[in-house]
Amino acid sequence: MSKTYKTAQGKLIDMQALRLQNEQVRAVGNMGVNARGDRLDSQNRVIERKVDKSGKRYESQIGNVTDEPVAESSKKSTKEPLTAPEPVTQDPFATQITAEKPTTTKTPPKDDGFSLT
Repeated sequence: MSKTYKTAQGKLIDMQALRLQNEQVRAVGNMGVNARGDRLDSQNRVIERKVDKSGKRYESQIGNVTDEPVAESSKKSTKEPLTAPEPVTQDPFATQITAEKPTTTKTPPKDDGFSLT
């Protein structure tokens, strides 16, 4: 079911039918394509379809993908296997830290020359 739109003058326009009617017409611009995106020559004949162009792009990016497992390398690994870290023998939270109390000294206020006291 296509959607119809009502213009400011009160006319009804079926956009889907209009799109299908003009899909082979050359699009406005300098790209040389029709409404579907197919490349056109100067006589408006299709040179390359949009579906073929997107298929080529997909193949160049993805390539042939198979579900077969990858063969293992014949090289031996020279890296040592990872080992678990050694367990901690001493509880780091068991020792209590005693902080010294900071000493505060009162400094007399500066004489700015404006105070009456």
